[in-house]
Amino acid sequence: MLVRLAYSLEPRRVQQVVLRLPEGATVLQALVALREQHPQLAVQLVSLIAAGGLGLHGRRAHNAHMLHDDWRLDVVRPLVATPQQARRQRFEAQGARAAGLFAHRRPGAKPGY
Repeated sequence: MLVRLAYSLEPRRVQQVVLRLPEGATVLQALVALREQHPQLAVQLVSLIAAGGLGLHGRRAHNAHMLHDDWRLDVVRPLVATPQQARRQRFEAQGARAAGLFAHRRPGAKPGY
């Protein structure tokens, strides 16, 4: 069975490696296969996996999770900021008057809703 391992060592640059695994392999067996099939890459990904973790279908993958043929296992980087913090930072950078629901009103329009 073939499983793709997707990882990103730098922002906006995703790379994939194909791992050949036995039928019914788990996430832990995929990591062992990564170390055997791509030893240099495994050294680079150890810190990323420890900090962020692994994901399957947008959810955290546990070591005992069974994989299926043609699935993609994602190496997830830790968040730099939560979505709420990122939104707050974007809003502060734009300025209060340039952003928001009522930023562009018709001349003479009432304030608020």
